[in-house]
Amino acid sequence: MSGGKETPRQKMIGMMYLVLTALLALNVSKAVLDAFVAIEENTQKSNIVQFDRGNGFISDVKSEKGSTKNDAENKAKIEKLDYVLKKMDAIDLEASKMIKEIDELKLDILKESGEDLSKTENRIEEVILWSKPDESKPSLPIRMNLMAVQAKDQYDVPMHVIIGEDIKNPSGKGVALWTNFNNYRNRIVELTGSYEWGGKKFVVSPTSINTFESNADLQAQVEKMIDSQKKGNLKEDRQVLIDLYMGMTKKEKNNVHGEEGVHWIGQTFDHAPLVAEGASLSSMQQDVLAARALALAHWKSKVSTGEYSFNKIMPLAYGPVVANSGDSINLQVMMAAFDSDNQPRVTVDDYEGAKVTYPGNGQGVVKL
Repeated sequence: MSGGKETPRQKMIGMMYLVLTALLALNVSKAVLDAFVAIEENTQKSNIVQFDRGNGFISDVKSEKGSTKNDAENKAKIEKLDYVLKKMDAIDLEASKMIKEIDELKLDILKESGEDLSKTENRIEEVILWSKPDESKPSLPIRMNLMAVQAKDQYDVPMHVIIGEDIKNPSGKGVALWTNFNNYRNRIVELTGSYEWGGKKFVVSPTSINTFESNADLQAQVEKMIDSQKKGNLKEDRQVLIDLYMGMTKKEKNNVHGEEGVHWIGQTFDHAPLVAEGASLSSMQQDVLAARALALAHWKSKVSTGEYSFNKIMPLAYGPVVANSGDSINLQVMMAAFDSDNQPRVTVDDYEGAKVTYPGNGQGVVKL
């Protein structure tokens, strides 16, 4: 475009094309950056939904306890509800630690990138921080507005903070992030599958799985690992333990543009603009909160929390006492639901000498 044989007019046209190309590139870049901001904003909203969903399960159990009369008849039920709330608190504590760590990493890369974090005002377009950490809601992420970030395309500083120098062997703060995220996964599975219930003790000790060829391979490995937990209550907990583990598992070493052995941290944060790194970190928080909600829902399911109070179902079948060979018979098959913590009481009116015994399973046997 600037060769010696070009006329001034051709040179001018060439310069105009160059400027136009640059402007188009800038527009595409801005559009892409704004898309990352939109993704991050939607992820933050989803995180609030997941947080509220988990809190709903805790509130349900607390309400159930509050509506249960604290007397000798309901002693076993109150003890179970207290035990479930204790487990829920432990799960919430683990989630809050992970949420706080990711929030602090977000703040670090924003500060290192020169962004202004001195103000906190909700719903103000020019302010990045829309909320501060809430001690009453420790597992709720800080609300951020990445549209207010000035250096949206900055990548050197955040990449150095999180990765370090080598995408295959990270040395930045992403190392602790990776380790603690995997520890959180294992800890949530352990808290969901290890407990004492009905006089029995169940123990689950998950091992780390971060190498797999495909999602099907991961599922096969996780199922094998969970099924090997012989001390766990796999009859009731197996599927939720598998779902929890798989939902938080990421492949450690990856093939990126023909380069093998790239760590997940390097793959995710290498040369990613500042707003994209924020979106990736918010996505990790979504994984944390989704696992929290799933684990809390499972614990809620172990106690009755509704208008109809039952937590056990027993199959029942009734038929004729005597049947001759070749006769047709009718069997009545049904399911009985009952509350194992509040066994039904049977009274017999207008019959002297009746005795009632309670063999369990929601039954009262009357001897006349």
